[in-house]
Amino acid sequence: MRGMVIGRDCGNSTRKLFLQEFYLAIYQGESDFVGAHLHEQIRWEFPGISFEDKASCLKYLRKYHSVKIAELSILKIITHGPEAVVLGTISREDGMDYQFCDVFTFVSAGKSAIKSISSFQK
Repeated sequence: MRGMVIGRDCGNSTRKLFLQEFYLAIYQGESDFVGAHLHEQIRWEFPGISFEDKASCLKYLRKYHSVKIAELSILKIITHGPEAVVLGTISREDGMDYQFCDVFTFVSAGKSAIKSISSFQK
């Protein structure tokens, strides 16, 4: 990956900094870091497909990363209590670009264990 671009307002809280690290780990294929922050019974939804546990999420992410990411831009991170939303863009090395919006629910406001993610892409 060539780089990661972070929006100006994305670094002013512990949760926002954690989410930056989480995305970097996802797009660099660091499944140990990602897995350490997924609840065992996480529900991760994508358009047309969903996963109900940590093992199936990690299996999908390994397959997903067979395509190389050129650049990840995080435009906005909004957090409130146990919830967060991340908006960004991805440029792949094969020339495909897309936008994403992920809605996170954590097990609690003070923990980094992720209970659910709803992912949308355009």
